[in-house]
Amino acid sequence: MQRPLRGLTAEEIKQLDGTVIMANECGRKVKSREEQIGAIAATFMASGMDEEQARTLATVAIDNPHLLTTKESDDEIQD
Repeated sequence: MQRPLRGLTAEEIKQLDGTVIMANECGRKVKSREEQIGAIAATFMASGMDEEQARTLATVAIDNPHLLTTKESDDEIQD
C-alpha cells in the first residue's frame, strides 16, 4: 500500500481518509480526485459531450454522487 501512496501529495492522502480500499487493489496506483474526474470526463466526452459539461458532471459524480440518483438533482446541479 505504501508504494501507490508515495505518488500522492499530503493533501490528496488526507482526502482518502475514510476510503475503503479493496485488498485485491492494494498494489494498484491510487487515483487522485483530479485523475478520477479526468477519467470520467473523458468517458463523457467520448460519447459526444462537450468538455466543460463533461467536467462539471464528472465533478458532481465524484463529489456528490447522490445528486445523480434523485429526481430533484437537476436543480441542484445547475446551482
